[in-house]
Amino acid sequence: MPTQKQHIKIANINEELGNLILTLENKYQPWAIVAYFYSALHWVDACIAKDYKRDPLNHHKRETYFPINSTLKKIYIEYHQLKSDSESVRYKSIKFNKKSITSIKNNYLGKIKRIISKRVS
Repeated sequence: MPTQKQHIKIANINEELGNLILTLENKYQPWAIVAYFYSALHWVDACIAKDYKRDPLNHHKRETYFPINSTLKKIYIEYHQLKSDSESVRYKSIKFNKKSITSIKNNYLGKIKRIISKRVS
């Protein structure tokens, strides 16, 4: 089971990857959203590791913590919007421009990171 610190490290690597993808040609840039979602996922897993000493094995199990965890309740909307945007890139070939990707990162991942980092530090 990854530790809280390992999840944070992976979250930061995924965010860095998203930032790198954003510097590439326009056709690749929407994939930054996927990296930002996986960064958010690892922030969520860091919170779960801290509070419950567990590592959710899949998305369904991770979802069960949102209604019962006061920290995760605060980022429910942002996490699910980022997940939805990530799925739009992966499965629907929806195109996002650099400005909207930056906004998604700042508004969704930014809040998730801010809220959870206060809890896990």
